[in-house]
Amino acid sequence: MQVQTGIHVAAFALLLAASVLDIKKREIAGWMMAGAAALSVTACILQWKEVAASEMALSVLPGVVLILFAVLFRGSFGMGDGIFAACLGPVFGVAQMVSGIFFALLFGAMAGIALIVSRKGSRKSTLPFVPLLTLGMGVTQLVS
Repeated sequence: MQVQTGIHVAAFALLLAASVLDIKKREIAGWMMAGAAALSVTACILQWKEVAASEMALSVLPGVVLILFAVLFRGSFGMGDGIFAACLGPVFGVAQMVSGIFFALLFGAMAGIALIVSRKGSRKSTLPFVPLLTLGMGVTQLVS
């Protein structure tokens, strides 16, 4: 269990670093994607006997949905957001990823409404998603 906690801490450190970069440049660096993928592979190896392979495969599904949204609805999400979420799926599991993305979307909607009401943004304004995902995953970890 300590190793799993270490992987979660590393994943949150990566999420925080990606959040800063996403806010500044609206992109996620390749090394961050590689780090997320490495954590994902490590989590799969460590959980091989405890978690069914089908559940590990399903854990990338929330990220795949974000990728589909990025392709189908240009400007809704960046492709990197979906890839990053898919890479982190096996680290956190499908239920926590769905919950984290739900909270991220909720916080994004609240931030968007606040920007529109304060007249600092419009319906066309965009927000970086990784900071919202980091916040959503943090809330998910706290309530579980």
